[in-house]
Amino acid sequence: MTINNVTQYMVATKNGAQYIVPSKSVAITSLQAIAIIVMVIDHIGKAFYPDVIWFQVIGRIGMPMWPYFVVFGYRHTHNLKKYMERILIVAIAAQVPYQLLHGPELNEVFSLFAGLLVISRKDIKTSILVYVICLGFNYFFGMTMWFINCIIVYYFVKERFQSVVIVLFFCIFALYNHPHQLFGIYGLVLIENLKEYVKYIPRWLKLGIYPIHYTIIYLLTLVIK
Repeated sequence: MTINNVTQYMVATKNGAQYIVPSKSVAITSLQAIAIIVMVIDHIGKAFYPDVIWFQVIGRIGMPMWPYFVVFGYRHTHNLKKYMERILIVAIAAQVPYQLLHGPELNEVFSLFAGLLVISRKDIKTSILVYVICLGFNYFFGMTMWFINCIIVYYFVKERFQSVVIVLFFCIFALYNHPHQLFGIYGLVLIENLKEYVKYIPRWLKLGIYPIHYTIIYLLTLVIK
């Protein structure tokens, strides 16, 4: 495939046929913007409209995106220690507003960090041990295993089988939890169509948006409720 760059779109040529595809910057902005928007909508719904299921349905679209971002960052980081430190800092910074909103349980970024711990171990035995420890945290502290499992699939499973396995996860979630979990498949569709053009994940996205939006939502609950 040959690609000619233009400002917002690229002309890709494959097997003699030409296709118009988003440029790298457009694809990056689109995927990240969608992930942020649906996450904020989901969390606003949980805080102010807990009985309106459509807020959570929209939020499911972003569920597979965040583990994908973490794995992408892991594969492209030049300093794994600092990368893991940044994710842990985000988790710690978000914990207080998250706990004030949802009670005594660990927020989702701790789960992302745990998944990163699993895939960053140098041998499979250590990865399995870390995963078992994560199961313990899930039991005692309410840390979701979904993100950890997603990260493992993105990293360890061959690319052509990733989506199939994650779709199976969604189906299992839907059977044992809520049917709206299946809407996360739309997030996989977005990733599959845009990931070829994603070349970086800006640091501000990982560091800022999660603790800031939870803090704002909590402050709004004090005013509105």
